Amino acid sequence: MQKSRALVSLGMLLAAPCRPVLLATLFAATACGEDGGGPRAAASDAGSSDGGSVGEGDGGPAAACPFTASAAPGDTQVSIESGGVARQFYVHVPARYTGDRAVPLVVDLHPFLNFATGDAADIQRKASGWLELADSEGFIVVHPIGIDRAWNLGTCCTESREVDDVGFVLAVVERLKQTACIDPKRVYATGYSNGGGLSYLLACRAADVFAAVAPASFDLVEEILPCTPSRPIAQISFRGVSDPVVPFAGGNPPPPPSSYPLDPLHFLGAEGTFARWAEIDGCTDAAAEAPGTADWKCRAHSSCAAGTTATLCSGETATSSGHVQGNAALAWDVLSRHPMP
Repeated sequence: MQKSRALVSLGMLLAAPCRPVLLATLFAATACGEDGGGPRAAASDAGSSDGGSVGEGDGGPAAACPFTASAAPGDTQVSIESGGVARQFYVHVPARYTGDRAVPLVVDLHPFLNFATGDAADIQRKASGWLELADSEGFIVVHPIGIDRAWNLGTCCTESREVDDVGFVLAVVERLKQTACIDPKRVYATGYSNGGGLSYLLACRAADVFAAVAPASFDLVEEILPCTPSRPIAQISFRGVSDPVVPFAGGNPPPPPSSYPLDPLHFLGAEGTFARWAEIDGCTDAAAEAPGTADWKCRAHSSCAAGTTATLCSGETATSSGHVQGNAALAWDVLSRHPMP
């Protein structure tokens, strides 16, 4: 069983303009009309950075930037070795990035798209909303590329159980710390579906690196419990109340279409995960209404250890009630308020 955690999900990507492609009886994936067309390839180091100001202003505290920092505004595809194999990821650096002040880093993880064609990470880039937010808020965002268009969570979802995706993502973060001016106290993970599962796994196993997480369309699963982060870690999750892939109520849904066998998992459900995360963070208050949108009704525990919060945003409208992406702006509002202690 590899070092990654078991939490599973399956993809349905909402990107515009995109064309829906019906897959099986339970869910649909979307394939964007543009084939290829991702960022320019780079031989090695991280390339683009747009960030001048994040959260409260421009850049982070006056942390010393590494002399190896060579990132410049733009989009780049980077290749590194992880686990003895070549792995790739995209880097987006906002236009105002100057490299003289530390900025946050967001890792945005794609869903399970083994059944689809195209570049899963590039599809996520165009659909999740984090690229646009990086430009407006001034942080760097990376989109790692999963083997088999999937992430290994321990018992799912890459074909090989030996793929170390936690190690890969940590290697991505370390590379960015070398090639860009990153604030180590403001590194965050988010993801959709299978990518949301990996972001939960990173919270459980790498809370010394990630300050907070924002999973969408995924829950904790029984197979990976107990989740024991090294410290309390803030979380905000987005869950459609009528999700046909990862049921809001939890349970043991059938696995998605795949070119290889997948084992089903037992989800705690949205409310079960919300309650469990409140326990993990030592929250002592009852959940109360939190800022949301017309599509997302949010509740949060705010009296939690080390100033953390646990938040659940439930989608109840036609555009938010299914197996969908989260709301990047709502997520960033929570993440940006929770740097590493």
